[in-house]
Amino acid sequence: MSFLSPKSTPYILGACVVIIAVLGIALYSEANAAQTGRMTLGPYMLMQHSNPTAAAGVFRINVNTGYVSYCYIDTGNKSGVSCTAETP
Repeated sequence: MSFLSPKSTPYILGACVVIIAVLGIALYSEANAAQTGRMTLGPYMLMQHSNPTAAAGVFRINVNTGYVSYCYIDTGNKSGVSCTAETP
């Protein structure tokens, strides 16, 4: 029995078309994001600060862009970690 029987050929071709369409859409959206200036969040590096009287927290550095934000423990209504907006 052959892998490409007349009954399975339309399904295989359809699957190939769907895969090509998904890859095309993904590449187009990534190129569009780059043109509009949107930043893709990437991996981060954490660095401690040297001010002992400041709120406990760390500097978060986006290794793709070099932008920095400050993350700290938020003790408001709902405890958690909050980070400031990334700045160059």
